[in-house]
Amino acid sequence: SIPREHDSLKRSLKISLLEWEEAEKKADRDLKTKQLEIEEQERAISKSTRKLRELRSDLDELVVEAPHNGIVYYGANRKGKWVTAATVEKKLIPGGRATAREVLLTVVDPEQLQVRTAVAEDKLKDLTKDQKAKLQLKWNDDVKMESKVESISYIPQTGNTFDTVFSFDKTLTQEPVFPGMTAKLTIDTYRNENALTVPVKAVKKDGDRSYVIMKGGKKQWVETGRSDEEKQEILKGLQEGDEIEADISSKTEDKK
Repeated sequence: SIPREHDSLKRSLKISLLEWEEAEKKADRDLKTKQLEIEEQERAISKSTRKLRELRSDLDELVVEAPHNGIVYYGANRKGKWVTAATVEKKLIPGGRATAREVLLTVVDPEQLQVRTAVAEDKLKDLTKDQKAKLQLKWNDDVKMESKVESISYIPQTGNTFDTVFSFDKTLTQEPVFPGMTAKLTIDTYRNENALTVPVKAVKKDGDRSYVIMKGGKKQWVETGRSDEEKQEILKGLQEGDEIEADISSKTEDKK
């Protein structure tokens, strides 16, 4: 039985050696796996640390100091109107999200105010810089202040109107005047107390010249000045008391 026992022990030893080699290989594989896991965790920790630094830096940037005292308004202002206030207000809640470079708040100094208007193109000729104007607040038309034209933009905007800025001195009234309010501006663009005027329909053009029809049918050449929808200023050609045809449009059409 000794030879058989010897063979059995040899087989057992061989099997044990194979199991030991397999266990050693598995231990190496497990060790490499753990090392890879540690390296992955170290990279994750490094990434998280870098992200934390970035978030802390962003947090520092979010501590914004206003450049001056004033009133906080939602959104951005464009030519005197709060164009994004309604949209921004919905985002200024816990968990709200803003887009890149979006204006969330605007701080306005209530002591530094201007009036912006959209002037029609046909009114531009009547405006000049530093021209005086009368300002009335819409909410209280009893509040009247002196104003003047600060700047005129000749670049057309929406509706073919032109942005014009008026300045005024807020300290001249004790009534509340705040950004976003509206006002009425009145300007005397032209004044001639001694102007001689006739109805617009009494004047006709013949090329570059103008004329009226005197009572009796005589054509009288005249030099014209300013006009509105009803009256035409006459600079030369007529005198006070002259009698003319008040409406010669139908008569000239009949002749044609």
